Amino acid sequence: MLKNLIIDAFKKGEEHLKHQGIASPTNTAISEFLSTFLTDDFKTPISSKTLRNYYKSAQDSSERDISISRADVIQSLCEFLNYESFKDYSIQHGLNETTSNRFIKSKTYWVIGGVAIGCIVLLFLFFYNKTEPRLMVWDIDHYKEVKLDLELYDLKDLKYYKQERIDHFKKVLPDCNYAFFNDDGSVKIWYGKNRAKQLEYFTDLGLHPETGKTLKPITKYMIKTHICE
Repeated sequence: MLKNLIIDAFKKGEEHLKHQGIASPTNTAISEFLSTFLTDDFKTPISSKTLRNYYKSAQDSSERDISISRADVIQSLCEFLNYESFKDYSIQHGLNETTSNRFIKSKTYWVIGGVAIGCIVLLFLFFYNKTEPRLMVWDIDHYKEVKLDLELYDLKDLKYYKQERIDHFKKVLPDCNYAFFNDDGSVKIWYGKNRAKQLEYFTDLGLHPETGKTLKPITKYMIKTHICE
């Protein structure tokens, strides 16, 4: 099942790059995109080389499945594919719930450990290394830079500062006259539902700031049925 997971992730990564105007993305380009996406948006650092090796193993027809030892990577790949968990992914791809639960229980401690390590790293940088990390939080319709203040912000809402997110990732309210596509046909708007199940629109690829779900590129169908009603 992990074999299918990494193949599906590469397929979706390829689709994202094509929407960005890259006609024929290479496996290297896709793995670099996934590495950046998982590291920056899911706080799951993993090298593009490791992802590329997973994909290469998954393409080997002699391999029944592949091994991904880190449960945080598995979870992030599932969320990238818009599944809540590996259990959700497995069941929807034909693996019975008992087998899925057994796998999840054997990996749960990796997820707990990954979250704990992330918190420790942030606190270490600030309190012990005397180096304040640059952080940002979502503020209504954009990201803004903030200081590490756990009285004001929940640690789970803090993201590592990324200038690209500050400059280009905004929530917008497009109307029928909005420029949804670039001259080459690539999209300029991505969409997703908030916790109230309402559609919201953003100016860049990424995760929905409220739900953490991967945003989808706008389509002419979505424009016609939801914006130009």
